[in-house]
Amino acid sequence: MAMQRIGFIIPEGFQMLALAPQTVFEYANMSAGKTIYDVRVLSEKGRLLRSTLGIALQTERFSGLRFDTLIFGGTNEATPRLTPGLLNFARRALKNSRRVASMCTRRIRSRRSGPA
Repeated sequence: MAMQRIGFIIPEGFQMLALAPQTVFEYANMSAGKTIYDVRVLSEKGRLLRSTLGIALQTERFSGLRFDTLIFGGTNEATPRLTPGLLNFARRALKNSRRVASMCTRRIRSRRSGPA
C-alpha cells in the first residue's frame, strides 16, 4: 500500500474536536509499524493558530501538494472567514483529492465553494 497524505485544514479559533480523527491514522501507523498515513495540519498561511481553548498549534501552509484525503475543521463563529485562498483550495481539493470532508462544522459548505 502506498503512503497516503492526509490533510487537516484548520482556521484560527478552530475546535479541538476537529483534530480527533488524527488518532485513527496515528494508530494505523503504529499497528503497521511504519508510516502508511502522512498526516499534516494545514492552514492558508501556515502559521501558529489558537483553538477555542487557547491551545496553539503550528500549521503548514496549504500549497500545491496533493492529498488523498482532506478534512476541514471549523469554528464556533456565526460567520466563517471564507477567504478567496481557502475557497480556491477547497475547489481544487474537490477535483484533486479522493475524499474531502468536514469535521464538527457545516460552515465550510458554501454556495461559493461548491458542493461538499
